This record gives sequence, C-alpha cells and structure tokens, in this order.
Amino acid sequence: MYHGYSGNSAPFFGRKPYRLNVPKFCGGVNYIKETNLDSFTMQVCNLVKAGFGSLREIEELDSDRFLDLIEYEAISMDINAYISKGE
Repeated sequence: MYHGYSGNSAPFFGRKPYRLNVPKFCGGVNYIKETNLDSFTMQVCNLVKAGFGSLREIEELDSDRFLDLIEYEAISMDINAYISKGE
C-alpha cells in the first residue's frame, strides 16, 4: 500500500509532532550516507524488526496506523536512549 510519500521524509507535515519531557537524542540526524532503500522501505523494515508484524502485514496497514507505529517507535527509542544515557 502506498502511504503518500517518497524520498527522505515521512508525511508528518499533517500531524502534530510528539513532544517528550526528556531531550530527543537522535534529533533527526541521518546516519545513512547512501542507500538504495527509500524511506518507506526503511520504515517498514524497522517496524518488522521491532516485531509489529511481517513485511506484508506492515505494508497492508492503513496510513494512520502505519504513521502511529512509526511515531510510537520514535518515542520509544528517544526514551530508551535517555534512560540508557543516565545509567
């Protein structure tokens, strides 16, 4: 399923950005210099790796659910990075 974007950015322009009570550690830094994977494929692979379902299941999600899962993972990673830094 096409989720309405391509290139290097997810379609969060229509969504209110999440805010945390702790600093974000990644801060939108792109650590990948070059890849053949588009941003949609990268996000799908990340969600599969995180255990949200198979490649086919993730690709078949509707856009809102897909974006919710991406946001949830981003929030979880920021909080875990903050907790890990404090240890």
